Amino acid sequence: MGIRVPDVVWASGEFMAAYGEITPYMRAPEICIEIASPSNPPGEIEEKTRAYLEAGAREVWVVAQDGSVRYFTASGQQPKSGFSVAVALPPPMP
Repeated sequence: MGIRVPDVVWASGEFMAAYGEITPYMRAPEICIEIASPSNPPGEIEEKTRAYLEAGAREVWVVAQDGSVRYFTASGQQPKSGFSVAVALPPPMP
Protein backbone atom coordinates (compact mmCIF):
# COMPACT_ATOMS: atom_id res chain seq x y z
CA MET A 1 0.00 0.00 0.00
CA GLY A 2 3.00 2.30 0.31
CA ILE A 3 3.64 4.75 3.11
CA ARG A 4 0.60 5.86 5.10
CA VAL A 5 0.73 8.45 7.86
CA PRO A 6 -1.98 8.44 10.53
CA ASP A 7 -3.50 11.74 11.64
CA VAL A 8 -2.45 11.07 15.26
CA VAL A 9 -0.42 8.32 16.95
CA TRP A 10 0.56 7.19 20.41
CA ALA A 11 3.88 5.42 20.78
CA SER A 12 5.30 3.91 23.96
CA GLY A 13 8.73 4.72 25.32
CA GLU A 14 9.83 1.28 24.14
CA PHE A 15 8.68 2.03 20.59
CA MET A 16 10.47 5.37 20.58
CA ALA A 17 13.65 3.80 21.98
CA ALA A 18 13.58 1.19 19.22
CA TYR A 19 12.66 3.49 16.32
CA GLY A 20 13.60 6.97 17.49
CA GLU A 21 12.56 9.82 15.26
CA ILE A 22 13.73 8.38 11.96
CA THR A 23 10.80 8.21 9.58
CA PRO A 24 9.17 6.53 7.91
CA TYR A 25 8.97 3.92 10.65
CA MET A 26 9.40 0.31 9.62
CA ARG A 27 6.40 -0.58 11.79
CA ALA A 28 3.36 1.30 13.06
CA PRO A 29 3.20 2.78 16.58
CA GLU A 30 0.90 1.05 19.06
CA ILE A 31 -2.11 3.32 18.44
CA CYS A 32 -2.88 4.94 15.08
CA ILE A 33 -5.77 7.39 14.89
CA GLU A 34 -7.61 8.46 11.75
CA ILE A 35 -10.03 11.37 11.60
CA ALA A 36 -12.75 10.45 9.11
CA SER A 37 -14.17 13.21 6.92
CA PRO A 38 -16.43 13.49 3.90
CA SER A 39 -13.32 13.99 1.74
CA ASN A 40 -12.19 10.41 2.41
CA PRO A 41 -13.00 8.29 -0.64
CA PRO A 42 -15.17 5.22 0.04
CA GLY A 43 -13.10 2.43 1.57
CA GLU A 44 -10.06 4.60 2.35
CA ILE A 45 -10.44 4.49 6.14
CA GLU A 46 -10.93 0.71 6.08
CA GLU A 47 -7.87 0.33 3.84
CA LYS A 48 -5.74 2.50 6.13
CA THR A 49 -7.02 0.66 9.22
CA ARG A 50 -6.00 -2.67 7.72
CA ALA A 51 -2.59 -1.30 6.66
CA TYR A 52 -1.79 0.08 10.14
CA LEU A 53 -2.75 -3.19 11.81
CA GLU A 54 -0.70 -5.20 9.31
CA ALA A 55 2.24 -2.87 10.04
CA GLY A 56 2.08 -3.69 13.75
CA ALA A 57 -0.36 -1.23 15.32
CA ARG A 58 -2.13 -2.78 18.30
CA GLU A 59 -5.16 -0.56 17.78
CA VAL A 60 -6.57 1.82 15.21
CA TRP A 61 -9.05 4.43 16.35
CA VAL A 62 -11.36 6.04 13.81
CA VAL A 63 -12.91 9.33 14.90
CA ALA A 64 -16.04 10.44 13.03
CA GLN A 65 -17.23 14.01 12.53
CA ASP A 66 -19.88 13.55 15.21
CA GLY A 67 -17.14 12.77 17.76
CA SER A 68 -17.83 9.05 17.98
CA VAL A 69 -14.80 6.77 18.13
CA ARG A 70 -14.55 3.24 16.73
CA TYR A 71 -11.75 0.96 17.92
CA PHE A 72 -10.15 -1.75 15.78
CA THR A 73 -7.64 -4.51 16.49
CA ALA A 74 -6.46 -7.41 14.35
CA SER A 75 -9.60 -9.21 15.61
CA GLY A 76 -11.94 -6.54 14.19
CA GLN A 77 -13.99 -3.75 15.73
CA GLN A 78 -13.99 -3.60 19.53
CA PRO A 79 -16.47 -1.92 21.91
CA LYS A 80 -13.66 0.04 23.59
CA SER A 81 -9.91 0.46 23.61
CA GLY A 82 -7.79 -2.25 25.19
CA PHE A 83 -5.58 0.50 26.63
CA SER A 84 -6.40 2.08 29.98
CA VAL A 85 -7.90 5.19 28.46
CA ALA A 86 -11.35 6.66 28.06
CA VAL A 87 -11.92 8.97 25.11
CA ALA A 88 -14.60 11.65 25.41
CA LEU A 89 -14.81 14.29 22.73
CA PRO A 90 -16.90 17.45 22.86
CA PRO A 91 -19.87 17.68 20.52
CA PRO A 92 -19.16 19.09 17.06
CA MET A 93 -19.20 22.84 16.70
CA PRO A 94 -22.25 24.27 14.91
